[in-house]
Amino acid sequence: MGIRSILFFSLFFLTLSYVEAQSDSIPPTASNIPPPTFGYKKLVFGINTQFAVEGLFDQQLTTPLEVTVRKLIKNNQAIRLRLMGISSNRSLNQGDTSKTTKSATLGMAIGKEWHRPIGKKFGWYFGLEAEFNKNWDNSIETKPIYNLDGILRTNKQYYDRSKLFLNGLGIIGFSFRLNSYIILTTEIKQGLYYSNFQTLVNTYDKAIEEEDYLLTPTISKFSIEEFKFSIQPYTGIHINF
Repeated sequence: MGIRSILFFSLFFLTLSYVEAQSDSIPPTASNIPPPTFGYKKLVFGINTQFAVEGLFDQQLTTPLEVTVRKLIKNNQAIRLRLMGISSNRSLNQGDTSKTTKSATLGMAIGKEWHRPIGKKFGWYFGLEAEFNKNWDNSIETKPIYNLDGILRTNKQYYDRSKLFLNGLGIIGFSFRLNSYIILTTEIKQGLYYSNFQTLVNTYDKAIEEEDYLLTPTISKFSIEEFKFSIQPYTGIHINF
């Protein structure tokens, strides 16, 4: 279990223990029973648990931490701001091949929701969202290779990648009121994605007995643009306070 997963679940269970110990300050009369989504709160903070759940099973996964802030307005509507980001360093050694990777993701999305109740505990909502997402990835890979003359050499490649996402999303979400303080939500997202993927590769090599790599590298650069329609049937469980 990674450190981020331990910290997250510790914080969650401490918070859950605290709010369960509090009494509801609003009497549950027929005239003031809270709506099943976010009650009387005007500002709601949510965190997606997916980054911690995936970290339990695979330390190599880099699911971003995602926080959503909702500003409730009239008629069960809400303006939402979603922030996401993560930074990671990974190392992999297999035989004579080694690879180190540094990556980071940073993104932001803004949108609007319309909420509909289903009884006292459940609800559903739909909305629209525009998202900007940027990913950086730098890696160094070292491995032995044979050149055209059959001489064994050490090859080192530097990869510099960046990927830009611009997304227009439609959202369908479902909510469950755990108590007066915590609401669980999950969402289905579908939308049009634009991505621009750029890669720069610098390749150095040297003979095994040599001390220094060639000063002049072999450089290759390419970029890929893509438009696609995508559906995410599950985006994680969100805990909202």
